[in-house]
Amino acid sequence: HVDLSKADVIDPGGSGEMLKRYAAELYERRRHKGMSEAGALDQMSDVNYFGTMMVELGDADGMVSGAVHTTAATVRPALQIIRTAPGVSIVSS
Repeated sequence: HVDLSKADVIDPGGSGEMLKRYAAELYERRRHKGMSEAGALDQMSDVNYFGTMMVELGDADGMVSGAVHTTAATVRPALQIIRTAPGVSIVSS
């Protein structure tokens, strides 16, 4: 049993300012790969990207995903946003 009474639940769809801030951050990190600001905003509306950016920016301690999303949809945002540690080239689900 997990007690969530003190947990903050964030709805990405209702988090306008966070969504904009996270999209701006994603754009800065991925524009060299051709990402547009509109594309970053669209990408950030995906719960896996939103949650991963929350973790990366320290707004969340962790994230659980994969029950209803594919491994690729879960791991891709982590690889694009958090990345692997220097010298690490292999990841596993």
